Order: sequence, then C-alpha cells, then structure tokens
Amino acid sequence: INACKSVDKMIEKGQYNDALEFAIKKIAGKKEKETKYVKAIEKAYLELNNRDLKSINALTLKDNGDSWDKISSIYKTMENRQDMISPFYPLASNEGYTAAFSFVNYTNDIHNAIDKAAEKYYLEANELMNLYPKNNNKDLARKAYYKFQKVNDLIPNYNDTYTLATEAKNLGTSYIAIDIESNYSSYYHKILESRLKELNLQKLNSEWIKFAYIENNHSNFDKYIGISIENIDFGPEKERINNYE
Repeated sequence: INACKSVDKMIEKGQYNDALEFAIKKIAGKKEKETKYVKAIEKAYLELNNRDLKSINALTLKDNGDSWDKISSIYKTMENRQDMISPFYPLASNEGYTAAFSFVNYTNDIHNAIDKAAEKYYLEANELMNLYPKNNNKDLARKAYYKFQKVNDLIPNYNDTYTLATEAKNLGTSYIAIDIESNYSSYYHKILESRLKELNLQKLNSEWIKFAYIENNHSNFDKYIGISIENIDFGPEKERINNYE
C-alpha cells in the first residue's frame, strides 16, 4: 500500500496532514533525503499552518467559550506539528535543497486562549444561572453546570466555579419522592412495606434524576410517587403476575 502512495498527489489533493506524516516517515533515519519529500514537508507544513491561522481568526470573531477552547486546541496542534519537524531542522535534501520553516513559541498563545475560554465559559454559565429564577427551567441549570465543568477542566479552582457548579447541579437535578402508604397494620402489610423500603433506589438514579423515600424529608422534591398498599390476599388461586419496568 505504501508503495502505491504518492506524496505529490496528496499535496495536489490538499491532503496535507497525510502528506506531512508520509514524507516524515520516508526521511526518518536516512542521511540521504529525497528532494520531493523535503519539499512536501515544507509545503504541507506551510499550508496547514496557514489553514489553522485562518480558523483562529474566524473563531476569534465569535469570542465565546467554545471558540476560545477550539483556538487553544488549534495552537496545541500547531505546536505538535512544529515538534514533528524540529528534529530534522535544518532540513536539506541530497540534492542540496533546504526547506524553509517558521518556528514559533506557542506557549503564551495557548495559555491566553485557555484563560479566555475559561473566562467566557464562566460568564456564560453565570448568565444561565441568573435566568434560572425567572424561568425555573432545570435545563438552564444543567447547561450552566456543564459550562462550569468546562471551566474546571481548563483551569481547576477558577474563582468560585466549584461552589457554583455544585449549586447548578442541585438546581438541575429532579428529586422524586416515593411515598408508601398503608392503612392496614397486619403482619403481611408491615412485611411488604418494609421490603419495599429496602429496595436500592440508587439503581434508579441517573445523572439528573434522584429518588428518595419521603421519610428523608428532602425539602425540594419535584415529583411524588405514591404507593398505596391495600388488600393483600395470598393463595395459588389469587396469583396474578404482571411485570413493570
């Protein structure tokens, strides 16, 4: 398969990432480096960098958390690409052709983009939290939580993000109470009620839905499930089976 590949065709088709990786493999460890691979590396490197810089300019205009997050990733990609080339620098072919590269220290660019992304995510999350009391929409709190999480991923302990994320998590979670009622005091009623209360509610929980028995006295129950224990009559002739999920 490698023998059938043509670095020139990759360049012509704009497959610059493939061309760069292929050409680097072809010159790695060789004293005599073919000119076509040296030129391919030079061309692909230049085109990829130009493409990335155009993307960065476009994303900068959007000026939001996601755009700055993407910008930081692009700068990291450019830094990695540069690291791929630097071991071969200066890169010259066996025919005397020397490739020209522009190397840049992207450290400050990466850090600035990360700072901007964290700042924008933080502001966007707070805007959502401010809208929550007016709309009482849990989806707003959930979106805010995810944005606070992005802030923490970028810069741990950023301002009061941890506290606000916890608050958003609580506001976005639906708490469902299970109330078991029995107007009977027979042995079987008590046994059934105790068995129901022994069920592991954790298995029912999900990221944004939490179940609890009403005895837990949670002040923010959003919904209630009432289970009423009425007639209990044992016997083979009384047996009926229904499955519920």
